[in-house]
Amino acid sequence: MSSQIIAKKAFKINQGDFPEFYVFSINSKILREIAYVTVRTKDNPQEGIQRILDPDRRRKIGQYIKKPQACFPNTIIISLSKQAKFDSDKDGTGTISIPHRKGEAFILDGQHRLYGFDDAGGKEFDLVISAFIDLRTELQAHIFRTINGEQKRVNKSLVYDLLSLDKDTEDFKTMRCHALIRELYEDKDSPWFHSISVTGPKEEGIISQANLMSYLLRLFSSRGGLFSNENYSNYNIQYNLIKDYFQAISELMPHAWANDKYMLCKTTGVDALLRLFPIVINKNTIKYPSRKDFKNFLEPIRKVDFQQPLYGAGGARIFAIEIAKKIGVSYGD
Repeated sequence: MSSQIIAKKAFKINQGDFPEFYVFSINSKILREIAYVTVRTKDNPQEGIQRILDPDRRRKIGQYIKKPQACFPNTIIISLSKQAKFDSDKDGTGTISIPHRKGEAFILDGQHRLYGFDDAGGKEFDLVISAFIDLRTELQAHIFRTINGEQKRVNKSLVYDLLSLDKDTEDFKTMRCHALIRELYEDKDSPWFHSISVTGPKEEGIISQANLMSYLLRLFSSRGGLFSNENYSNYNIQYNLIKDYFQAISELMPHAWANDKYMLCKTTGVDALLRLFPIVINKNTIKYPSRKDFKNFLEPIRKVDFQQPLYGAGGARIFAIEIAKKIGVSYGD
């Protein structure tokens, strides 16, 4: 692909305290050449497209584009790299300059409209764009959640997955939890290997990334969260503790692990087990327990009936109290 600059006449828009953005038009073919739809697949845009787009919806849009009177008057929202720039004229208009390269434009909204052109039999036309330049990751997430998560009810796990790898984000706790989940999912020695639904659909895993994320975030709470303690702030320590904890449980309860007849790996069970995780570590005589240490401490968990019906509201707390009694620790009394 050319390393040239795409230069377009644009309008600068200011809306309250939110970062300014720029409105302009660009041909659908050129935008696809520079676009990507997930952070993790920025260097391989096609892979990302295949992972999140609904093929049926894309094809239907492609059939619509083929029609003589097809049009998209609403904007496609993108975030450009910091190498893009806007040179302003006196009247608020100006020229936006965009590097013509793969992985330049992150599509925050309008993915299906844009990639519908792949099924439009070669038809292309100009699209209206709202573009941010060097938008912080947490603001990208805010826009994506607001437009997709709330209005179209996109699964929150997909939002986490799309906006995962910017190390400069201010939302450190969320990003650290995401990294832990990704490694639990990708590590072949992890009991959660390929067992977490990282993009939403239930059939992809035992538990959703969004639920596991919310449970792990408690460990980073400034109000006594285990991982807010300097002794446990290192990533490798955090990962090994979580991995070995669940590995011990999976070995103690092999019949119930990853078995949908039991609640061990379901949301209530995992929530309860992670509520007890800091207590088990603090009660252990070893500062950084290994899988073997966890297994010895948690041996009585075999007596817990993980096949009982799911609890209702507040069920994880009730279940945590029940498990705690079996393993000889106190929770919630």
